[in-house]
Amino acid sequence: MLTTTTRRRAMRGEGRTGCVLWLLFAGIVAYLLIEIVPVKIASGQFTDAIQEQATFAATHQNPQIYRELLEKADELKLPIRRDQITINRTRESIQIEVHYVVPVELFFGLYTYTMTFDPVIARPLVVM
Repeated sequence: MLTTTTRRRAMRGEGRTGCVLWLLFAGIVAYLLIEIVPVKIASGQFTDAIQEQATFAATHQNPQIYRELLEKADELKLPIRRDQITINRTRESIQIEVHYVVPVELFFGLYTYTMTFDPVIARPLVVM
């Protein structure tokens, strides 16, 4: 049975600790999403660029593909160097591999989360 004092405290809403902890948790999740989601989006856009280059590879030479992929990586602010891109071309197909790591500094540099990406795109060479 609740006493009068306990009932009054419950009515006033003095159980704020749980609310503060949930707000803190929600803030941390929001912060992590703000830091990590843009990197994931940029990586997806870069994979789309690789697919586009592989699709039209019959009309492009390897140096042009390297140049355009590096320009796209620079535009998306992804730390990709030429030696991280591998292009294997045969008479019938092309395969483009890119292996790169994006470090994301969290909590003002106290922790660095390393995101690794390894897209591999293979397409047949079709002259259009």
